[in-house]
Amino acid sequence: MHEKHVAYRVEADPAWKLQANPNEQVIIGNTVTDARTTRKPMLTQEVTAEVVRSQRQNQAVLQTQANIAQMVQGTHNIVRGSKELQEFTLKKVAALEAKVEQLEKEKRELERRHVEEQQQARQPKPVEEQPAFPEVEPKEKDAF
Repeated sequence: MHEKHVAYRVEADPAWKLQANPNEQVIIGNTVTDARTTRKPMLTQEVTAEVVRSQRQNQAVLQTQANIAQMVQGTHNIVRGSKELQEFTLKKVAALEAKVEQLEKEKRELERRHVEEQQQARQPKPVEEQPAFPEVEPKEKDAF
C-alpha cells in the first residue's frame, strides 16, 4: 500500500558538465567531508565535543587504573607485613609455651616436695629415751 503524498523534485540542468571547474577539487572514493565547498564538513562541534569528552573519560580511566595499582601495591605490602608479623608471633608463642611447660614442671616439683615435707611432719618423731629421773650433779658442800 502506498499513501498519497506530495512529491518534490529538484530541477537540474538537463546536460552533463564535461568541463571541470578549476577552483573545485575532485576527490575519488569515500571521504569524511564533502569535497564541495558549498556543504559544511561532517565534523561538527558535536563530534568535537564528543571526542573531547572521550579523551577526558580516557584520562579518568587511566588515573583510576594508576590509583588501583597503588592500592594493590599497598595491599601487597600489608599482606607481606602481616605474614612477617604472623611468623614472629608464632615464634614468640612457641617460646612462651616452652616457658610455661618449664614452669609447670617446676610447680609440680615444688608441690611434690611440699607434700613430702607435710608427710614427714605428720609422722611421729622417734622419742629418745630419757632417764626417769634426771641426774643431778652433786653440789659441793658448803664449808661452815
